[in-house]
Amino acid sequence: MTNALRHGHASHIEIHLFDEEEKYMIIMQDNGSGCKEIHYGYGLKQMHERVAILNGTIHFYSEEGFRTVVEIPKIGGKKDD
Repeated sequence: MTNALRHGHASHIEIHLFDEEEKYMIIMQDNGSGCKEIHYGYGLKQMHERVAILNGTIHFYSEEGFRTVVEIPKIGGKKDD
């Protein structure tokens, strides 16, 4: 949300939470300016690392603003070493 306001100059952010059979999903979409190319700076890298700890995935899209899609499995959330 901070990136949407700070970098995308968004005035509206939608957050959808889904509780599916095997995973949780979070979809965040803003109406900001988006970008032609996504650059993985500190913020996006940190988000990726935190989701990876939960054995999840995160994807970023810059279409009609900026969209973040997070999927976190319900079982086996932490990777075994």
